[in-house]
Amino acid sequence: MKAGWVELFTLWCALRGVFKHATGKKVIVASPCARIQFEAIIGKRPEVRKRLMPTDEEIQVLTHAAMSEENRLSVCILLATSVRASELFTAQRADVFLDEARWHIPASKPGLQWISQKHSLPAIC
Repeated sequence: MKAGWVELFTLWCALRGVFKHATGKKVIVASPCARIQFEAIIGKRPEVRKRLMPTDEEIQVLTHAAMSEENRLSVCILLATSVRASELFTAQRADVFLDEARWHIPASKPGLQWISQKHSLPAIC
């Protein structure tokens, strides 16, 4: 798995901290991180991607579109929870705990999704 800029920066900060501590405790003479600029190795931080959120009108169009009941409910779950489509379609019933309002999503970035309403959905959902 390829690490992103933020993950690499966090690792860099941790390494610098460890070596700074080791230098302070006289475990090492000098930090190998000294005088090395992070951006010279990895580059400048890329622009943060703008996340697109559907408008109320777009949500209305989606929830009232002609589709099977199964697809309509899938769209409603995707809109309400903001999970990835692949996470929904590979979900197992054993990973959903309705009494705890919890949905465990294995092998994904967040790992644990709390079921919460992300959008105010129309009554059709």
